[in-house]
Amino acid sequence: MSTSIPTAKNDVLRGRLGWVATAIVSLALIAESNLGQAADVLSIADFVGHFRGEAQVQAGDRFFVQQVRDAEVEIRTDDNGFRLSWTTVIHSGEGDKTTVRRRNAEVRFVAGPTPNQFRSPEPLEPFTERPTAWAYIDRNTLVVHVLSILADGNYELQTYQRSLSGDVMTLHFSRVFPGRPELVVSGRLLRQHE
Repeated sequence: MSTSIPTAKNDVLRGRLGWVATAIVSLALIAESNLGQAADVLSIADFVGHFRGEAQVQAGDRFFVQQVRDAEVEIRTDDNGFRLSWTTVIHSGEGDKTTVRRRNAEVRFVAGPTPNQFRSPEPLEPFTERPTAWAYIDRNTLVVHVLSILADGNYELQTYQRSLSGDVMTLHFSRVFPGRPELVVSGRLLRQHE
């Protein structure tokens, strides 16, 4: 029966192998966590489609009457970016479906300086009341800001957050206009498979 007596050289080798194994496991965990995070970030292609649903208006003004709005959003890719169009049907009064106002808008975006960042092709021109817009994707949310500098020097900033989970788009809209109560609209839209 032979016995081996560990030497200092074997102990050093085992220690190094332990460090190498630990480093390999650590790198594998880091790579897996980064791949998992990257998988959570959507691209503009994920948002492409036609969505329809309802939204509820909330405002900071205590005299504001709650309103229900029908909302539609369409996103389609473009040569160097995407087009975003939306329609809002505002029902006047509580539960009154006969008196309505319709608002339509479309904004074109081109690629920005980094992936998942976009901007409107036209530069901001203050006092013309022509809005400028920029957009970016934050994980599963397409965030769009629309800024207008008005002829009197005032401004209006609209922010749209459209979060996507499968075929469900959650909408959160806010409008800031100095001297007016902040307007907030929240809703839920479903992708239309047409």
